[in-house]
Amino acid sequence: MERTTVLTQDSWALAATVFTAASTEGSVRGGVLLAGAMATPQQHYEPFARWLAAQGFTVVTLDYRGTFASGGERVASTDATFDTWGQQDVSAAARFLQQRVPGLPLYYLGHSLGGQLFASSETTHLFQRAVLVASGSGYWPRLRKAVPRWGLFAATQIWAPLLVPLFGYFPGQRLRKVGNIPAGVMRQWTRWCRHPDYLARDAHQRERFERVETPITYFNSSDDEVFSQWSADRFVALFGARREPVQCLTLEPKHLGVRRIGHFGYFRDKLRASFWPQLVQHLHA
Repeated sequence: MERTTVLTQDSWALAATVFTAASTEGSVRGGVLLAGAMATPQQHYEPFARWLAAQGFTVVTLDYRGTFASGGERVASTDATFDTWGQQDVSAAARFLQQRVPGLPLYYLGHSLGGQLFASSETTHLFQRAVLVASGSGYWPRLRKAVPRWGLFAATQIWAPLLVPLFGYFPGQRLRKVGNIPAGVMRQWTRWCRHPDYLARDAHQRERFERVETPITYFNSSDDEVFSQWSADRFVALFGARREPVQCLTLEPKHLGVRRIGHFGYFRDKLRASFWPQLVQHLHA
């Protein structure tokens, strides 16, 4: 495991981690860019990334600008939006990964927000396949359970308009809601969450999704407390008509030998023996 820095085209230094493939010479299977969820530190994915490296993949994880080790202490002065995170941060990490595994296939693995950012990247063409996990429409009235539903409503529609002008960012850590988020990201997210089309209310976002040609597998879980089936379906529909339709798979906790998966359980060690090998099969199909 190597802690490193990835420099974006607009000169932002991103904190990233490289998990080098543990394999014999010539048997490295490719590189995986693991783009994480909103306000989730890259350390959350470390157990899975280590396991994936043991399967022959070099893995790169990152913190988006203005969060955690990528300038989280400067979040109030971070000029970032979803577009910045996708076009600059994810794109820079993809090019960095390409340099680390020259000539080998690249794969994209996006969790929640990381799945939403895939279409915003300028490097989708670099990836042979993409696996998107627990991504969905954030339109708050259609979230699955009441607590996440009303929690997101309060965070985006009440607290954000009041607190972002005061602090210069969304102070989620103080509220114990979501986490600290740059002002531009929060304003964009606030606007999307109150519209049935979510991010597709912005025409340029919808067009980006429709242009993606990378083969995609999409996973959600039946017990995801955040995204309902409606949310999942609306997200997948963003990719429009494609030569190769998005392959959609719904996970049932009991079929994987666990009581709960939820929104964040996919990359926890309890699914090492059941879901992780299945994920790799779709990633490296």
